Amino acid sequence: MIDSSHTPPKPLSDSDRNNLVNRIDELEQLLAKKKTESKQAKLPRLKVGTDGIPVLVDLFSQDDLNQDLEQTFEQIDKDDQLINDIIDKVDKEISGDLDELILMLKDSIIDEVKTRLLEEFHIKKDNADKKE
Repeated sequence: MIDSSHTPPKPLSDSDRNNLVNRIDELEQLLAKKKTESKQAKLPRLKVGTDGIPVLVDLFSQDDLNQDLEQTFEQIDKDDQLINDIIDKVDKEISGDLDELILMLKDSIIDEVKTRLLEEFHIKKDNADKKE
């Protein structure tokens, strides 16, 4: 018995067809990009089948993946330590330079204050001597 309530699918309009083709093209480009990225990242190689679904070419084990991740994390730790060492060294150098600069400024300010006070003292003394 044929179900008469089932309506046949409506044919796609040109706009819908173009949109669908564009989306399929985007997916194929994404798959190609991911394939390139996996080669560069030394991840398991993927082969895109005729149906567009990626398939593993090389078998790999969880241990292989864990070892790669462990090496990556060790390298990140080394890089972080190197960066922290550089920051500490620069911080010490800047702190030392700033300490010297602060002492120089402090001495300069004290000398300037002394000079001004002495000048003012001499001016007041001269004015007092002239009045007498």
